[in-house]
Order: sequence, then structure tokens, then C-alpha cells
Amino acid sequence: MSLADAPADAAGDVPADNMVQDADLQTVVNALWASGAEAIAINGQRLTSLTAIRSAGSAILVDLVPLTGPYTVDAIGDPTTMQTRFARTPAASQLAYLRTTWGISTNVAVVKSLTLPGAGALTVRYAMPLDPTATTTSSTVGATLPALPTGSVASSDSETAAQGPPGASPTNVGS
Repeated sequence: MSLADAPADAAGDVPADNMVQDADLQTVVNALWASGAEAIAINGQRLTSLTAIRSAGSAILVDLVPLTGPYTVDAIGDPTTMQTRFARTPAASQLAYLRTTWGISTNVAVVKSLTLPGAGALTVRYAMPLDPTATTTSSTVGATLPALPTGSVASSDSETAAQGPPGASPTNVGS
């Protein structure tokens, strides 16, 4: 899938509203994970469970690597299933809205073979194994959850979690 800013006006400028935003890429990535994607990369930057998609000024950063448009989002998975499921997500409606309202172009293509770069080593910060002898506590909906060790911190950042493929950790996609 590709997303590109709207064409420049007569003065050569593209208003900010007519540019692809980090939230647009976050929405697409979340929908692709939910649609069955097994691996995703944006402009060659492989996404993992710890990847952040953010903006800094007018730049979009994927794990602190600045990317420029057009943005190519490559996803590996069953193409028929992913296309059908993606079409049913709010992301599909948002892409149509971006096209008709802001002139942002989108294109989807299916290829038979796709290779994505490796993700490298993952370093998890602030995580600790659960104590198997810990007692359980009930949540407000009645589910039983293991108790966290005293003084543990899940994360020092507030980030939005993206839905990932089955068995994977969520992708950090915003601040």
C-alpha cells in the first residue's frame, strides 16, 4: 500500500492538512495487523512490537528514522484475507476520506513475493517476568489476572498500542 501527499498548489506548497500524517500511518498499520499481516515495513523500516511511529515537526519518524513520502507500507500475509478484512476496518473508510477530502493518494497492490528487512535485536525495557507464585486479583469485569510484583513498572512512556498478529506483543505507535 502506498500513501502520498496531495499535489502542491500553484505556489508549490502543500498545506499540512493535505499531507500524510503519522496518525494516518498508525491507522493503516493497526488495521493491517488486525487484518492478519504477519510482518510490516514502512519505507523499508521493519515494524516490531516496540516500533514507534511519531511525528517531529513535519517529519514522520519510524523508530527515530525520518521517512519521506510517498510512504510505502509493505505487509506479508494472505492477500485475499488481508484485503477483505482491511476493507471492513475503519482504516479503509479513513483512506477514502483522505483521498476525497484532502487529495492524499492511496494505492493498494498485491504481489506474489515480498521480502522485508529483518528487525534486528529487540530490547525490552522495564519488563520483568511474572511471579508464578503471585496471587491473582479480579478485574472489574470478573476476569482473573496475575498480580504484578510490588514496585514493578510496565512502562515509563505513555504510548498507544497497536493490535498485532496473534501471539505478538502490541506495536507502540504514538505518544
